[in-house]
Amino acid sequence: MVPGTWFLSAYHELFINTGIPQFSQNRLYFAGGNKIGEHLSIQAGHLFLQFASRVPGYAQLGIFFNPDLRTKMEK
Repeated sequence: MVPGTWFLSAYHELFINTGIPQFSQNRLYFAGGNKIGEHLSIQAGHLFLQFASRVPGYAQLGIFFNPDLRTKMEK
């Protein structure tokens, strides 16, 4: 993505245990964001987090810094 790009993000995670209870938690996330610079982006969204019968919701703001740490080959 180039800087200035708007995007949507979503994920769904299901946590399962090997013991009892088998169901641990469930996370569902929807967000929109913008790539601000070469290595920087922001996201704002909503996270639904389910534990057994409880399902609280959280507003979430994320700032992501993803530098390219690979070394460049010199010719």
